[in-house]
Amino acid sequence: MTSAVRTRPPVITGVKACLLLVGTSWTCTGLAAELTDVAPVRGASVRLAYDGELTSGALEEEGERISGRQVLRHDLLWRAEVSPARGLAVNVGLEHSPSLTFSYPDARPMIFEPTTGAGTYRFSRSGPDVSVKASGVSGVWLGAALLPYSEAYERQQQATWRIDVGLRPGSPQRNLWTAKNGKRGPAPGGTALRLATAFSKDLGTGNPYMGFAYLREGSVTVDLEDEEGIVHGNAVELRPASTLEATGGVEIVAWQDSSNGRRVAVDLSLTGGYRTWQDVGSGLLLPNVLDGSRGIPVTSGEVVYARTGLGADVHFSSELWTRTGLWAGWETPSRPEHVYSVTTTTDTFTVGWFLTIEGRAPFGALFGASSQEPPAEPQG
Repeated sequence: MTSAVRTRPPVITGVKACLLLVGTSWTCTGLAAELTDVAPVRGASVRLAYDGELTSGALEEEGERISGRQVLRHDLLWRAEVSPARGLAVNVGLEHSPSLTFSYPDARPMIFEPTTGAGTYRFSRSGPDVSVKASGVSGVWLGAALLPYSEAYERQQQATWRIDVGLRPGSPQRNLWTAKNGKRGPAPGGTALRLATAFSKDLGTGNPYMGFAYLREGSVTVDLEDEEGIVHGNAVELRPASTLEATGGVEIVAWQDSSNGRRVAVDLSLTGGYRTWQDVGSGLLLPNVLDGSRGIPVTSGEVVYARTGLGADVHFSSELWTRTGLWAGWETPSRPEHVYSVTTTTDTFTVGWFLTIEGRAPFGALFGASSQEPPAEPQG
């Protein structure tokens, strides 16, 4: 996550989980084939994706550096998609975060400033490092996709267009804002709706693509409990950030053997996005905050971000392939908690890496019967 946390791209089209300030959102970052790919007609595909992400920077108050800031996370996505008919697919995906850590090296303790009536880090010295850890299931996505036209169905089609909608049920009992039994989950907490669309064109050696995704995070009511079991606030309503993102790029085919579906391609991409303000729990996005703010929702500022990525796509056959890549990003400085005059620094950057393995086959190949897939129509 940048400004903390994704997301890389969800379970619906992309592989990357773009780590938002506080939660995971699957965005449209990914390779061209992933954005508009679909399971075979009357067939299925299974995808396992790993994403890693590191945000590194600092926090400052009135121009004075008061702490380092790092967010490191590892995410896994399992997704299965079935296409019962041409142009239609349904999918289910499980997001899991084995490790998510917010670290604040040399964090200063916050003290109460009587003249302003607020907390400040400016008059204290660096103390021990502070870290907050979370892990577990981020959520289950249920999705459906429409392909109004696709080059995979008819050879005379000039492009491929995919439309996605996905729903992730909320997790009010286990999320980033509450540490039940001393364990904090990685989920934003509320129910989420995701709408996405993507276009791609197969030109043979260079395949351009473009995708748009909107993630709407719903509000959630939680008890703000820390790792020591202290409940700072009961039934507090929070609203995690929503995001709007656009991705464009080109996949350059370096080598291919059409007779057996083998191919090697390089992918270049550029992503821009906007993350809204959000109401979250205090003490996660800033270290050593005053106890008085831990029981109320605090507002985090909005952010504009950009990323650039380089990926590789290796098809071992038409049924099995892998994708891997790296990306780097930057976002505008923001205020993590509105009750304190602290902002992220301009030198904050994020780097990410991902690996995806995917297999697909028609039901006929899976169960020993003919799939009866309609043949592609000849060019007119």
